[in-house]
Amino acid sequence: MGWYNPNDAITVAREGWYPAIIESVSMGQTKKGAPMETIAFRVYTPRKEMVIKDYFHPQNLWKYKKLAIALGQLAEFESSGFEAGNFQGKAIEVDLSIESSAQYGDQNKIGAFAASGTNTQGVSGGSVQQGQQQNPPTLTADDIPF
Repeated sequence: MGWYNPNDAITVAREGWYPAIIESVSMGQTKKGAPMETIAFRVYTPRKEMVIKDYFHPQNLWKYKKLAIALGQLAEFESSGFEAGNFQGKAIEVDLSIESSAQYGDQNKIGAFAASGTNTQGVSGGSVQQGQQQNPPTLTADDIPF
């Protein structure tokens, strides 16, 4: 018996929908000087909690719009009034995919956002593949991490 658990070498969650919260939001700039908002999402997977950062800038405003829609803020987005920083601690759902690169190996990336309870049906750390049905267990307030 070895001194390690080989499962601890798995650093990514399986692809699918997971509950998450917006943990932090900060403004900065891209390498070319364009405005960029960095949002850290705390994602609750069956194995562990993980923080995944996503970057929003003028070249991917379509994705920022999808975040606004998941938060029920489409009108605010369309009037240039949506600020993700106003939603720190807010529960949403994220659709994770796995991307591989020679430099970083496997990493989870956020591909889509949805309102809380839309795909994971409120199950803490539960993953539901798109189109799959799941019957949620009975939960108490102590079972939900947010």
